[in-house]
Amino acid sequence: MRFSLIFRNIKRSVVKSKIRRNLKKGVQREFLSFSQIKNCLLTYCIDSDKDLSKLIGLEEWMKAVDIDATIYCYVRRKSTVIESTTKRIVFARKQLSFLGRPQEDIMKPLQTTEFDAVFDLTRKSYIPVLYILMEAKAILYCSTDMRKDLRFNFVLNTDSTDDIFVLDQFRYYLNKINNNLINNGIK
Repeated sequence: MRFSLIFRNIKRSVVKSKIRRNLKKGVQREFLSFSQIKNCLLTYCIDSDKDLSKLIGLEEWMKAVDIDATIYCYVRRKSTVIESTTKRIVFARKQLSFLGRPQEDIMKPLQTTEFDAVFDLTRKSYIPVLYILMEAKAILYCSTDMRKDLRFNFVLNTDSTDDIFVLDQFRYYLNKINNNLINNGIK
């Protein structure tokens, strides 16, 4: 058990080092209101295939607010039977490298797409999701977890486990902040 903890810390150290190098490249980020977001990357983690309904709920919410969402979902099991589509990339531990990076067929679509925003709903730091967040290209990065390494534009501090509520909060606050910026003549 002790060895697995040491190994996990080594993997985490490797990915954080890569994140720091990536951020030194001068990542351009801006603040957007929710109404300006046309497409997004949503990172998500579920415990098992039984949680598919949560994933479907997120897809439906994004369609309802008219955002073209690509969801990267990490299933915390050895394998998964949930099918991936062009807008839903689902992967499990079996599809990770020795250091926890998702296989190239999972990462390739991410590397060739630019998003208006990234919404990280993972709430915890999972190494495969860190790789996804590191390689994502977006203008606005939002999260529910204060990971200093990734320099999110907007972090929502919430204890809620209701993902739709969290997305509604992102929408509310992003629009509210933007309205305040416009009203104060800052934008």
